[in-house]
Amino acid sequence: MLLWIWLMLLVCVSKAEEYIVVEAHRDFEVYVAPAQVKNTVSEIEAVIGDYSVFGYASMYSNLAQIDNGTGGHKPMDEDFKVYNEDTIGYIWDNCDYKKDAKKCSYKNNHYLVETYITVDANQIVVEIFLYDAGLQIISRGSETSNLKVSWIKQQAVQTTQTTQMQDPLSIQSQPRNCIQGDCYPVQGMPSKTVVTDSPKEEMPIRWEIPHSLLDGHIQQATMKMWLGARISNE
Repeated sequence: MLLWIWLMLLVCVSKAEEYIVVEAHRDFEVYVAPAQVKNTVSEIEAVIGDYSVFGYASMYSNLAQIDNGTGGHKPMDEDFKVYNEDTIGYIWDNCDYKKDAKKCSYKNNHYLVETYITVDANQIVVEIFLYDAGLQIISRGSETSNLKVSWIKQQAVQTTQTTQMQDPLSIQSQPRNCIQGDCYPVQGMPSKTVVTDSPKEEMPIRWEIPHSLLDGHIQQATMKMWLGARISNE
């Protein structure tokens, strides 16, 4: 009988400890994985700060909304706890997040942010995804930077020069109009016009404004992701 009671107490203590562990991690937690950059053109620089996504994810996580229980959403009553690869080990030390962030997030039942940056000759695309604990994408934010091309057409040039045909010796003998003592030469004297044409000889000039990856693209994409996030109470 005493053995049975001791076993029951041991089971209850074990259950209580398990319950306490679960309760300790019922906070809204999100792990921000390092950004993944795919650059297909070496002449375009695509570098962002190591803490850029993590910093903006922490700053704007309060923009997410949660179910209000009546079919709508409301601002969250508590903020997300945001971790990166430097801090996640202090909270969850049972998984290698650097090796497989999705597996660890699924195992530990929390949210995940992943960033993908794609660079080609014509465009830069920044995409940031928010996964729930079931690895379903519940929100996405994106920003792009496009190559801008203008064509400057080579125009033909025509220059016209007109000169008066006058004999300096005859200026004094020209007919003059005089009004109250002020005299002016009679208009309409012969003139000479010279027209010079410079025909178009070259192709239009291509003017390029290259695309670039800016920290502002990360900021805007992160803000859009959190603004679109709808968190479930379940």
